[in-house]
Amino acid sequence: MKVIAINGSPKKEGIRIMRVLGKTMAWLMKMKEVAPGTIQPPVPEKKVVTNFIR
Repeated sequence: MKVIAINGSPKKEGIRIMRVLGKTMAWLMKMKEVAPGTIQPPVPEKKVVTNFIR
């Protein structure tokens, strides 16, 4: 099976998803320890869009 990506690669998209997930999980763990509202949420990253449909 051949995967075709138009704007980036599936590998880059997966890496971005894991990076955002890690930042969000770290933020949630910090929020659990301290009072809500004292820690700024992570800055959203620019989306890497891929197209898997031929």
